[in-house]
Amino acid sequence: MTLDFAARPDIVKLLKLLSRPNGPMIVRLLDGKHTVNEISKRAQITQSYTSQILTELALHGVLDVRENGNVRYYKLTGVHRRCVEAIIAIMVEYAQSLRASPDVD
Repeated sequence: MTLDFAARPDIVKLLKLLSRPNGPMIVRLLDGKHTVNEISKRAQITQSYTSQILTELALHGVLDVRENGNVRYYKLTGVHRRCVEAIIAIMVEYAQSLRASPDVD
């Protein structure tokens, strides 16, 4: 099976986020219980940068946004959450294999 990434900007945005040093942490906080401010503090990045990331993901259908007054809570949509969990598990397994075999290029 091949995938036309140009036709799936949601996947591209999600992969770009995961490739950032703090990307996996941000994604793990997208559970519908955290605000931009909380996510930015935990990820140790600016609130404006966090907001920019979340806005882009929401525009591409990666996130559901729930508003409660002036506060917005962000949650990965179902299919994206499952994909992210699988990708992060692969990243962890890969990092562990590199530690076990330091000679791997």
